[in-house]
Amino acid sequence: MQKRLNSTRKTLSVDYLGTLSDIENGMSISKKLDGHAEIVVDTEIISVSDAIGVISNQVEISDLSVTGTSTEELVVSLYREFEI
Repeated sequence: MQKRLNSTRKTLSVDYLGTLSDIENGMSISKKLDGHAEIVVDTEIISVSDAIGVISNQVEISDLSVTGTSTEELVVSLYREFEI
């Protein structure tokens, strides 16, 4: 079950020009620095391509990468799930 839950989360790492302000349901900003943001996308709510569209409608994207759940995020979620 844990694998299924984590497989629905993707992280967008975005370098951009402009002001990133509004995001859609299913998206959350985990890090935001000047011109760089990391956004977690719940793909059960919004697709990665739609999330990229939301971002590109607000800012000029200069670099973008998509990753799955990191090992660190997986360990944290396991600790939370099993209350370790």
